[in-house]
Amino acid sequence: MKKRILTVITAAICGIGAVPALTASGISLSPPDVVSCLKGDANLDSRATVADSVAILQHIANRDKYCLKAQGLVNADVDGVAGVTANDALELQKRDSVRAAEGEEEAPDNVFYSVHIDWTMSTRDYADDIWDKIRGGYSGVLTSTEELRAYLSEICNESLTDEYAAKYSDEFFAENVLFMNALSQSSGGECMLMIDSVDTGGTITVNAPWTYEGGTAAAAVMSVCLGQVVFPKAAYSGQEVVWTHGKSVVPPVSDVPDVCKKIYTSRVDYTMGYSGFKNAMKQGSKIRRNGYDAVITSSDELKAYLSEACTDEKIEEYTAKYTDDFFTENVLFMNIIEQYQGTQPCLHIDSIDFGDTVTVNADWDYSGACATIMSVCVGVVELDREAYSGQPVVWTCNNVKEAPLPPEALSFSAKTDWYCDTGKDMQPEVWEILDKGGHSAVITSPAELEEYLSPIFRKELVQEYLKFYEGYFDGCVILMNCELQGSGGECRLKVDSADYSDDRTEINVRSSWQDEDKPQVEMMSVCLQQLKVQKEQYTGQTVNWTTT
Repeated sequence: MKKRILTVITAAICGIGAVPALTASGISLSPPDVVSCLKGDANLDSRATVADSVAILQHIANRDKYCLKAQGLVNADVDGVAGVTANDALELQKRDSVRAAEGEEEAPDNVFYSVHIDWTMSTRDYADDIWDKIRGGYSGVLTSTEELRAYLSEICNESLTDEYAAKYSDEFFAENVLFMNALSQSSGGECMLMIDSVDTGGTITVNAPWTYEGGTAAAAVMSVCLGQVVFPKAAYSGQEVVWTHGKSVVPPVSDVPDVCKKIYTSRVDYTMGYSGFKNAMKQGSKIRRNGYDAVITSSDELKAYLSEACTDEKIEEYTAKYTDDFFTENVLFMNIIEQYQGTQPCLHIDSIDFGDTVTVNADWDYSGACATIMSVCVGVVELDREAYSGQPVVWTCNNVKEAPLPPEALSFSAKTDWYCDTGKDMQPEVWEILDKGGHSAVITSPAELEEYLSPIFRKELVQEYLKFYEGYFDGCVILMNCELQGSGGECRLKVDSADYSDDRTEINVRSSWQDEDKPQVEMMSVCLQQLKVQKEQYTGQTVNWTTT
């Protein structure tokens, strides 16, 4: 299955982009929240018309009811004098009258276009030498399907080329031109590129900033971003098209009335495994279930909050970003929560409702999630300090989307812990126990867990597992298997699949050793595999572990 992101934004735009939200169904990107930067567009409908003049006058007459948004105020100031007044409304009326007299339906600079970003981590879609080709960008102005195929043949395989050619057909090119740019993204588990503006003139400039700053990329994986701008052929006169990567345009809010100042940005930071966080078996109770949340108003409060769940490196990362200068004008809502499955964040911050209580609705979307990996999501909301009056902040999840599993399917999440320190972690007799083969069990209670682990691990580590699985057995059983890894400086065992037998009397778990041919450190070590299975799915079946 191809993993691809598609963002569609329509109209002349230049705005503030929310951080892309990923789902586990393939990969998809939520459209950024964007706003029009068109001069005169006070009501942000991507047009400059007499309706904007009306919006300005309503704003002046009754700001509580007809408040213009921050970017609308920036756009509305068209008369050359700082500040939005009735003169700006009059200037727009004059311009509209001139256009009507000259028979123009819309302002000449009001060009409507759409932008898309496709993103994939699957290198099988691309040519072998793509990385050399797209380093620094590989752009083109395409006016026909033939030109599109020639452009794509340099970077894509035939299958992906056919897919784009079907999308951008001859019929499409009869009315449009296509600006494309392929870029390599050297790190990050999500698409970190957004197109926030397209400026027309002697040169057409497409500004496509990266949405992350150094240190925030989670996964170290090469990926490809393919930016696309669909531009009307009637508005294109052969200008050069230049792609830039400047900062996203953030409208000023200094002159916005108080009623308009509920300005915030939100995002979800995500890490696979527990990278950057303290041992989850010790701290897991703080970030499970509904999360570990707080309202943070100073750097000291941020450090105190993070110290409960984060490593020193992660604390330094956040405190470097959220300094005393930040807290002078903002407050921060944070929530750290475990995610039980999926190789990308399944948590989306959908809305923030203000009132006596501030409610942050952060929905899970596990549609199609099939990868079995524990991870951590950090929800972050940056709020204008003037918009916050000390209300309690509640994080909710109103919409858990999960694709229904067929009756024969077994849902599970798996992880493998690895230990090589005999003196610290393991009992002396562990080698004798595991030398006979895997040591497996179905664990249904804390007592059974302690009984299973005690012959293998020392008391301190057993207690850590007991704390980590505290509360799990109310709705789950844990399938465990401990295996001896004869050599290697890292864990090389991976759980590939788990499913029912044909007659549903057995559960078959398949694991595999990774990188068998890779030179390894001669070190005896132990791998502890763990599968969490819903209790209603386990009805006493025999569990068979197979390792290849």
